[in-house]
Amino acid sequence: MADRAISELAAASSVQSNDLFVLEQNNTAKKLTGQILENWLVSFADGHGGIQNFELISTVGRAKTYRMTLADTTHYDITVYDGEKGDTGDQTYVWIRWSHTEPTADSDLSQIPDDWIGVYSGTSATAPTAYTAYTWYEYKGDKGDPGDPITSVTRTSGDGSPGTTDTYTVYVGETAVGTFNVYNGQNGTGAVSTVNGVSPTLGNVQLVPADLGAPVIPIHLTATLTSLPATLSNANITADMRVVECVFGTPSAIRSDVSWTTSAGEIVLGGTMSGSTTVDIILIETT
Repeated sequence: MADRAISELAAASSVQSNDLFVLEQNNTAKKLTGQILENWLVSFADGHGGIQNFELISTVGRAKTYRMTLADTTHYDITVYDGEKGDTGDQTYVWIRWSHTEPTADSDLSQIPDDWIGVYSGTSATAPTAYTAYTWYEYKGDKGDPGDPITSVTRTSGDGSPGTTDTYTVYVGETAVGTFNVYNGQNGTGAVSTVNGVSPTLGNVQLVPADLGAPVIPIHLTATLTSLPATLSNANITADMRVVECVFGTPSAIRSDVSWTTSAGEIVLGGTMSGSTTVDIILIETT
């Protein structure tokens, strides 16, 4: 009953002995059970010929006064009070904003996922525009080192004689980073059964450095975009390459998800944007 007025409650059809009422008696609020009220009414009414009428005669704030009129026209007034409405509480909202770096100005906020995420929880029905209204967390770690490219692959064991096995060493700069073996087929006899686990019966077997134990060679592209779609060229790009990282210097300039397709010598970026931004892309061979 703490959150509704008595007038808003459903009406009782009868009074039970264990019901409770609130009344003011000698300027003091007291409880009144249904049994005491019933006994008093019966005793009181017997001396006056019974109850003729019982009605609400006034409402002042939360106080309601009822008048009981007996058969001999004697009447008595009873005042009861509605309980106060309880606090309904405030609506709570959660808003999320993003930033490329830990924000230092309101203009750093963006709705596009980026390296930093800001979380607001409070009573504002609209997203706050002040960066200080959010609690900030670093969402994306620093970019990893793509590593140095392979500089040479040299035969370090064997002489290529038929029926023998040669060993080749992969170098990054002056450092050997791995080896792989090559079996030299015998002249006129024997046949190659598999190349790196693949049968050559259907033609040439395509190999990439990773198939031979060498590390994957990434391609790193950096460019400035003023519009999308955009085409970036590099002679080392193949149709089998995929993008493993794409970072925009100004994420707020990008207005949609960015897609890409690769073909020999180029990568095509698709999407929509406003303004200009730098882009860093890393690709690797997938086959």
